[in-house]
Amino acid sequence: MKQDTVKTSVYICWITGFVLLLAVGFLISAIFIRPLLIAGVLILLIAVLCYLWAPESFEISDDLRLTVNYHSREKKFGSVVKCYRLTGSFCCVIRLCGNGGLFAATGLFWDRKYGKFRMYSTSASYKDCVMVETADKKIIISPENPDAWIADCALLKIPGKSDGA
Repeated sequence: MKQDTVKTSVYICWITGFVLLLAVGFLISAIFIRPLLIAGVLILLIAVLCYLWAPESFEISDDLRLTVNYHSREKKFGSVVKCYRLTGSFCCVIRLCGNGGLFAATGLFWDRKYGKFRMYSTSASYKDCVMVETADKKIIISPENPDAWIADCALLKIPGKSDGA
């Protein structure tokens, strides 16, 4: 089963737009202040890398392995053991390593409710997200249709959680 990511949320679009405007501002200012060229190019380079590592689609193969497809490559995880919708909003999420909103939210995060998890989401809303657990990792993804994703997981005999926590 394969699904594209949910449409990018407004908050992520705002962050992306702000960063790109900032880069353009630095590049235009570099006409008058040369060292700003370095800042503008650096921000554009970071933006390109974040775009290349933003999720494009998610897939669970016949052997129940989760694959996150980026614009530039793919990341494979172990066999899925649980799959369920998130309940309640994210609260005090700490980004340990990764991108917190430029084209997507990707990387390693931690919060009190879910512990340490990886996130590959193009939405800032928990309503668009699904927790996929493997034997050793928790992964939050944002498929285009979370309900269909959960239903497909059930058809593949992947258990869910009734409480969502």
